[in-house]
Amino acid sequence: MNKNAPIESFDALPDSAHVDVHTVAALFGCKAPTVWLRVRRGQLPQPHKFGMHTRWNVGDIRAALSGFASNTKSTSEIQTKAQKQDSPEVSLRDQFAISAMTGLLSAGWAEDERVISTDWRTVAVDAYKMADAMILARNSK
Repeated sequence: MNKNAPIESFDALPDSAHVDVHTVAALFGCKAPTVWLRVRRGQLPQPHKFGMHTRWNVGDIRAALSGFASNTKSTSEIQTKAQKQDSPEVSLRDQFAISAMTGLLSAGWAEDERVISTDWRTVAVDAYKMADAMILARNSK
């Protein structure tokens, strides 16, 4: 069976259908432990138990996906906000860091079980480390 089949057929499922944790994780671009963490934090709907199986209602997941998409700021929105602040210019390094931070946060890096207490300075430092690596790779061509 195709491992991506549940995701590929998700749009065809009725709202009353149910999916497993791996499908939910794939839909949100994270891993199963992050799904459980988001459920505990109230960021994802509670699953339902069917005997020994735990499943999420497709309608509830669609609503959560819709809310997740509307709460995610685009890179251009973040760049615009950064440009309006005190510094008159955003450097290439800053642009790379903004993109890296957006990627880290949208991928659930800060919500991973290993990073329960998020230190936003650490996220920013990691984003700039990634930006520096991108600049090094760009300059080594």
